[in-house]
Amino acid sequence: MDKQQYKNLINETTWQWVKNYFDSIENYEPSVLCSLDINPKQWIEFSVEHFEYAEQNYEFIDNTTDLSKRISETNVKMGRNEHNSGEINYGKHPESNNKMISLLGANNLAKLNVLPQYILCRLLVKFPGHGVAWHVDTAKSFGKYYPELNIDQDTHSCQHGQLVRYWFPVTDWCTGHMFQISNTVLWKYKQGQVFKIPFGQGHASSNAGFEPQFSVSLTGILSES
Repeated sequence: MDKQQYKNLINETTWQWVKNYFDSIENYEPSVLCSLDINPKQWIEFSVEHFEYAEQNYEFIDNTTDLSKRISETNVKMGRNEHNSGEINYGKHPESNNKMISLLGANNLAKLNVLPQYILCRLLVKFPGHGVAWHVDTAKSFGKYYPELNIDQDTHSCQHGQLVRYWFPVTDWCTGHMFQISNTVLWKYKQGQVFKIPFGQGHASSNAGFEPQFSVSLTGILSES
């Protein structure tokens, strides 16, 4: 960045529209919904053994929706790139998704109250100095993985029920790790504690610590039972 670029960003307050938009949304206060019985060592070993199934992502222009595009364009303009927004992402490959569903097991799936035949499990690994910038989730990746579902992107529901997105840490919180949903920063969390990320709510994560951050994002369909 040179002086003129810096001056332009400051004078244009490039970020202001993002702040205004999310300030207009009703605040959501996340809480622990349940605690899963998971073995961190197994999940970490999975990430090593199946590295070939991982995608290595960083902040890019996301054209999924007009809002996603505008937010990601702002993030990139503010300096997000491959040097500070890297993420190792498992789960888009069917074999890795199925293996992680097996790692969760029937008892944990019952706690989550989701239909077992429609689950997209994503293991996310972030190294120190990296994080996922402020963004909102859509259900389009879930719909792409399960094309037989008729998903309403406005209500985030389908012919089998209401979609839901959960987040849980694979390991206990450690110094420098954080996850934010709406206006709440999560820290000092315990492995397996489950939080809901409502569709349309802003959220982000960061690793300013000294060891990898392992977490899971899981999308499913709520069971009626």
